[in-house]
Amino acid sequence: MHRGRSTLSDCVLRSGSRSAVADRRTCGLTLLEVLVVLSILGVLIGITVPALRQARAAAAVTASLSNLRENVGSLHRWAAAHDDKVPRAPEFNEGFSGEPVPLYMFRSPPADGFIRDWGSPGFMTDYFGQERAWHLTLYITGEEPTETWWKPGVPREDWRIAFQARPFISSYLLSHAYLAGPEHWVSGAESDQSATMWRDVRLTETDHPSRKALLHDAVFISSGRDDAAPPSGTAQVGFADGHVGTRDLSESRSAVKNRWRSMVAQPLAGTERGVRGRDF
Repeated sequence: MHRGRSTLSDCVLRSGSRSAVADRRTCGLTLLEVLVVLSILGVLIGITVPALRQARAAAAVTASLSNLRENVGSLHRWAAAHDDKVPRAPEFNEGFSGEPVPLYMFRSPPADGFIRDWGSPGFMTDYFGQERAWHLTLYITGEEPTETWWKPGVPREDWRIAFQARPFISSYLLSHAYLAGPEHWVSGAESDQSATMWRDVRLTETDHPSRKALLHDAVFISSGRDDAAPPSGTAQVGFADGHVGTRDLSESRSAVKNRWRSMVAQPLAGTERGVRGRDF
């Protein structure tokens, strides 16, 4: 009679016999059975982990779109009370030294509109840098800080204390089309872009509100990219008419280069003809 180690099936068959107690000491899994179980577990993990990642990513996108919807609503409510203008960044922000520093130009530009000395008092290096600071105006005028100003996972647990101590930028960008008039965004005439074209642009000036981005998340532009080639990837967009969605950037229209941004063409920001044009 074969007296080797019993297999799992043998153990099951003998489990109801009188010798079950004695045989239990010899029952166990064979190496083959262990490998089969591990293989099955590996397959299950291989199926489950990607599905969980996709579910988490989808949940993050849904939460981010909800944030965008809230923020676009906030801009519309602000505009309704402020001559239809969206909130601009405040003139000053607390710098790393603890002293207030200018965020953007707050005095009249030179007559010809071309700034030659960015170190002059009253000017910031990048006027369009206020794209991420629109929420600071809401904050300093009394609105309570909210997590919707950032993408899910960005604020730390102590974000409210950290923000009140030193306000930081939003994850969502205000389209540059609302920071300069349509005459600033003319393809082929980038060298004529002037600081005299910088102004508050009203929401009612938007010709295609359902196709013009008002707020959007960051769009990464690879160095050396052909400006004529469509950008890749997706972006979460809050449109001027209030609806939000995730859009394929390859479907977006070509952007106009910005001489104040090293002649970079930023999708959804440098819209051709500004608010008179459309992004999709």
